[in-house]
Amino acid sequence: MRHRSILCIPVFLLGTAVAVWAADPLARQVTTYRDNYGVPHIVGETEEATFFGYGYA
Repeated sequence: MRHRSILCIPVFLLGTAVAVWAADPLARQVTTYRDNYGVPHIVGETEEATFFGYGYA
């Protein structure tokens, strides 16, 4: 069981790294800023970029 856990950790980390690399172009198309109350405001060039920013905020 322990060996399976040790094997799953690198696989999980590799999967999350691939997801981050795939989403990188959307990150360049969105601007997120917070007002004085800490509320995030998200402005994106496309709908996909806006939802990417929404998930990040």
